[in-house]
Amino acid sequence: MPGTAMMRTGAWLESLASDRPVPGGGAAAALTGALACALTGMTAAINLRRQKKRGQRPVSAETVRIARLLRGRFLSLADADGKAFAAYSSAHTSAQRSSARRKCLKPPMAMSASAAELSRAILKEVPRTSKWLASDLKEAALLCWAAHEAAALNVLINLGPGDRSARLRMSRRAEHLRRVKARVDRARYLS
Repeated sequence: MPGTAMMRTGAWLESLASDRPVPGGGAAAALTGALACALTGMTAAINLRRQKKRGQRPVSAETVRIARLLRGRFLSLADADGKAFAAYSSAHTSAQRSSARRKCLKPPMAMSASAAELSRAILKEVPRTSKWLASDLKEAALLCWAAHEAAALNVLINLGPGDRSARLRMSRRAEHLRRVKARVDRARYLS
């Protein structure tokens, strides 16, 4: 199967809806994050065009760059999540399953970290965004939060009861993303 970035949306959704376990929820979380990046990038690109037209400093260029970088990272994580789950599914011994389960944690942990990074870029765009783009930026914040929450589900399922530090990290990121989403929702946008 081709990688997530190379598939057409309809084909990827058909694959997700199939009776195969991969792609699954982890890949869906990653694609949600990529959508959040795309909307953030679009909003920042429009803000950047307006800044250049007005002769202002092009401060939104950094958000465009970050959103593009993170979008690629999320798409790679969709594939990495599938590979990690496939390795777990094919593990035969208890030791192999334990090792593979730990490897299943890496993609969703990286998705969560990427969502937190994207949220900081989203916040920077709030004061630069017009009311006409506010819904796009709010949707980006919502999708960013959803990507983290979906990734967190996969982390918590694969963690087992012992790893308190990872649980605490996920809880802190969740709270940070809830605050970001609330700030974006309450923000005043440019006319």
